Amino acid sequence: MPDFLPAAGRFLPLQIYDMSVRLTMRERRWRPELVARAAAATAAGGAVVELGAGTGSLTRLLRAELPEGVSLTAIDPDERALAIASRRAPDARIAWVRGRAEEVPLPDASQDAVVTALVVHHLPAAAKRAAIAEARRVLRPGGLLLIADFGPAQDPLMALAFRAIRLIDGPTTAGHADGIVATLIREAGFDDPATVRRVRTAGGTLELLEARAP
Repeated sequence: MPDFLPAAGRFLPLQIYDMSVRLTMRERRWRPELVARAAAATAAGGAVVELGAGTGSLTRLLRAELPEGVSLTAIDPDERALAIASRRAPDARIAWVRGRAEEVPLPDASQDAVVTALVVHHLPAAAKRAAIAEARRVLRPGGLLLIADFGPAQDPLMALAFRAIRLIDGPTTAGHADGIVATLIREAGFDDPATVRRVRTAGGTLELLEARAP
């Protein structure tokens, strides 16, 4: 058994992950904005890293929108997911790297933007804190952190929907309903995070948060 929670959770096969996200997470309501903000934060010759790239669906969108000459590193601990991702996007401009969000294999202050989507709720509490601290470490001054993940519910229906995610992904989801992601961003030393978008999904409320490294 892997010592990490796979993209599709504890019970679902990896092969259906992308389809399940398309059907449940209303990607078109938040992914284009996430990609646009990452692209706007990165000039030609810059660098972007995606933490928890999984099978690479968001990575491909980023690659298509980032300015020419921007390096894009896609990191994930799951060899199977990276194999699928690299087959789907055999693009020499994407560096597919096996690694963990809480131990990013990149130098200090080397990135203009750090992007992660639907990953933080898979991490235990200590790993969540470490991953956001690592994002702070690898960002250049003024660099942008973008996190799309589950947050506090807008209403009882979204709170009920999030129970399904807690069943699928288990105890690592603890704290998300209470806004733990924004709290950890502040604790890591970022400027106060802004909630760019909140989206009602089949799994609960998804928040798109952004914060700048001082």
